[in-house]
Amino acid sequence: MASASVRLAAAAGVAIAAGSDFGGGSLRANQLVWEVEAMIAAGVEPRVALAAATWRGGDLLGLPHAGRLAIGRPAHFSLVHGDPLSDPASLWRVWLTR
Repeated sequence: MASASVRLAAAAGVAIAAGSDFGGGSLRANQLVWEVEAMIAAGVEPRVALAAATWRGGDLLGLPHAGRLAIGRPAHFSLVHGDPLSDPASLWRVWLTR
């Protein structure tokens, strides 16, 4: 049911943010990668699923700088092995976090 709902919402242009209980969520905290993979498996485009896990939540909460890298702004980012747009599982392979 959750997969069909998120697929329909994305197709309709609804702004989707990760960090919910989509599909029952993960049993462990801070597992947004699982949610990104679940959205993609449900038919959401990878770029939309990655946006949901990065900047989209900030936009929806009225925090326009959240989830974005910008000169002079605080930042938290991770480097991963691979291309998350073509291989979402690469998000599990974190090389460096700052």
